[in-house]
Amino acid sequence: MSLKDMLEARFLMKLSRIALALLAVESSAAQLGTSAQYQAHLNISQVLFKLSQGQHDRLFLAEGLLEPLIGVVRAHAQEPTACELLTYAVGVLKNVTNDEDNRKCSAEAGAVAVLFGLMAAEHLTGSAGG
Repeated sequence: MSLKDMLEARFLMKLSRIALALLAVESSAAQLGTSAQYQAHLNISQVLFKLSQGQHDRLFLAEGLLEPLIGVVRAHAQEPTACELLTYAVGVLKNVTNDEDNRKCSAEAGAVAVLFGLMAAEHLTGSAGG
């Protein structure tokens, strides 16, 4: 990986962390509305998913992205139309938890409970109960 690629990845991660922090502020979220907030979370998750497929696992922890990303999953877990967003966000978590430190931080931040919550019967499509 070149220095340019590493710097670009760091920049995108810093920008993503700042955007996620701004979206978490209630006043800015209220001004945006749920549709715009969803779209912003989706766009950020897509960028982070692409970065999570490379050699950037350690940067996710260093840039403080794990907890905000778990927060995105938690915030949209009850939305029946959030499948695309949740697919990307959970995909990022899956990819970066190959790194032991990321796994530990994610577990401490409550990722396990959030992910198990997604598997509740009412969230699963095509289940026999529906």
